[in-house]
Amino acid sequence: MVDFNNSFFKFLSNQIFKKEDYKDLYENASQNIKKDETGYVELSFLDLDKEDDKDEVFPEKVLENINNCLDNGYKLEDICVLVRKKKEGVAVANYLSQHNIPIISSETLLINNAPEVVFVNAVLGYLMQPKNDELKIEILDYLAKLFKVADKHGFFSKHIKLSVSDFFKSFEAFNIFINGDTLLQLPLYDLAETIVRNFNLVKTSNAYVQFYLDIVLDFSHKKGSDIPAFLEYFDKKKENLSIISPKGQDAVQIMTIHKSKGLEFPVVIFPYADLDIYKEIEPKEWLEIDKEKYNGFSHTLLNFNKDFEFFGEQGQHIFENHKAEQELDNINLLYVALTRPVEQLYIISKNDSALKEDAKSKKYSGLLINYLEHNNLWSDSELTYSFGDSKKTSKETTSLKETNIQHEFISTSKEQHNIKVVTKSGFLWDTTQEEAIEKGNLIHDIMSHIETKNDVNEVIQDFISSSTINPEQAIELKQLVLQIVNHTALKTFFTKENTIYNERDIITKEGVILRPDRVVITPNNDAVILDYKTGLEDKKHAQQLQVYQDVLKSMNFTVKQKYLIYINEGIEVRSLPF
Repeated sequence: MVDFNNSFFKFLSNQIFKKEDYKDLYENASQNIKKDETGYVELSFLDLDKEDDKDEVFPEKVLENINNCLDNGYKLEDICVLVRKKKEGVAVANYLSQHNIPIISSETLLINNAPEVVFVNAVLGYLMQPKNDELKIEILDYLAKLFKVADKHGFFSKHIKLSVSDFFKSFEAFNIFINGDTLLQLPLYDLAETIVRNFNLVKTSNAYVQFYLDIVLDFSHKKGSDIPAFLEYFDKKKENLSIISPKGQDAVQIMTIHKSKGLEFPVVIFPYADLDIYKEIEPKEWLEIDKEKYNGFSHTLLNFNKDFEFFGEQGQHIFENHKAEQELDNINLLYVALTRPVEQLYIISKNDSALKEDAKSKKYSGLLINYLEHNNLWSDSELTYSFGDSKKTSKETTSLKETNIQHEFISTSKEQHNIKVVTKSGFLWDTTQEEAIEKGNLIHDIMSHIETKNDVNEVIQDFISSSTINPEQAIELKQLVLQIVNHTALKTFFTKENTIYNERDIITKEGVILRPDRVVITPNNDAVILDYKTGLEDKKHAQQLQVYQDVLKSMNFTVKQKYLIYINEGIEVRSLPF
């Protein structure tokens, strides 16, 4: 690789790492790197402000490098992007997907790495646990970034105590329209897709969301719409649920440096090359203590920091060993990354030239800058350095299958499809007899859902939504229903003061099951029987109501009124003696 790796690691061993116990390691490493006068290395240093989003700037540079490689004769399949952390791979993968670059990854593309997926699961969890403030905060934190909210604390305070319906309604200020009261009425898949669509989580194609919805759909087919069961399933499987890679196709590979050990690629792009070698998350070390002073305890676990240097000779030894291990681990990581390419290497780092010398030498970016300074190449006005010829030198390989790209995320609510499924033969009212029968059956079904006259509009709308009736039929059927609930003789039996039993089974002493259409228990504890019929009057109808009266009497109810309601062209009400 134009002798860059050899000279760079030789520089590290001679100039940066002085200790003999691992200085020799890098001297040997530099000697073992194959010297090659061909190939190409490019170092890029990005000027980043604190306000800059690294997960936008670094992936943007990766895409620029990929396009340069394509211009120089390479294929996507020749290129591998190496990252230190999975979340960096997710950022690069998202950005490349949005710009129609096919990708392959076996580890960085875990579904759960996508913040959109985490957000949807948080919303599902919140719907199940509306008093769980942790889930609310998780939702609000994501939305604060999505809406670019400046005052996050105020945003949290305003929303944290809202009810479910008010919580979702409050987002209308951000042009997010979603009805929290109706979400739980949706099947699991429709619910997940509604959250994605209504919160505008996906502007273009997003592989994470697409595969997540596939998982939701598969679970729904096998297990139904049990939200808690799905969340439990996803939590157990989240380390294995990943985007299926289009292997064998022309696509850029993305993987972590650790996963790349032992592999080689024609072109390697290494973004986020600004690691702080000594930075750790809550590091700890064991320190030996006096058993007699500490109740027989021989060691204690302490947070590791520079104070260890002052814990006597033991502390100094622990401090030095810990730092040495950090250096070895992180420079080994750098060594692996820089030795994966066969022909071309692109390193994307940060411009840390303004740091003090001690701070600069602790970071990958500083080591690279120090190397350039050592070779009298560094200039504050120059942020890109190249070694060798960027033109492709290897022979053309057999072309792989071209990858098909989905350019957009397609999702529409079922209400917008203008597709209705015929579920009742009432849609096929072809003959007068069939029309009468089906109309009577539909009225009967509708009335079984109505307790008071205030329920009429909602029940009719539910029948339309379920495609049981169409809007034209609803007009005619609603008129008949209103004639029933507003009838002079019946309207007192469709008020909230009564106790209503629609279509309730009654088992007689003889084991016979009876089902009156409607039994009304008045505030005086009297019973009223209503039964709906179609066609001509028949004495059997009156006999049936007498049977209902007899069984209610055996249950200590006094039947005060009985009505037969005939549903034909209009409504005819017959009051029977009791």
